[in-house]
Amino acid sequence: LTLKGAVSQSNNLLEIKNSSDTILQSVDPNGNVNFGDRQLSRFSSNSIVATGSRNLAQSDNGSSLICTSASAMTLTIPTGLSLGFNCSIVQKGAGQVTVGSGAGVAGYAPDGAKTAKQWAMISIINTGTTDEYVVGGNTAT
Repeated sequence: LTLKGAVSQSNNLLEIKNSSDTILQSVDPNGNVNFGDRQLSRFSSNSIVATGSRNLAQSDNGSSLICTSASAMTLTIPTGLSLGFNCSIVQKGAGQVTVGSGAGVAGYAPDGAKTAKQWAMISIINTGTTDEYVVGGNTAT
């Protein structure tokens, strides 16, 4: 299925409606999918192996980062990632993974911003505000 719209398209590119003409799901001109606050099932994400410290990238959005380093590493949140950016981080290797905030980024980690131990998993979620993120999960200070 290929959907095409004009560059100036402002309406949804795709809408799925019920018999009452209520929009159940839609795709907007930016490619964002709205599930109408309904349960999302059969969801899958890409797994990306991270072997050392690096900045997160837009291509990490929605992915699971599998960190395999034997020594400590840092994943830094840069400015400019899209609203709604999110990813999961798994410490598969022995090295703890710290989530850092780049210049101009507000990162909030109430329980710590690094993995607690091997096999710990944490998440990074954009709050809906430009360059503002929450980090949480199986963390340590």
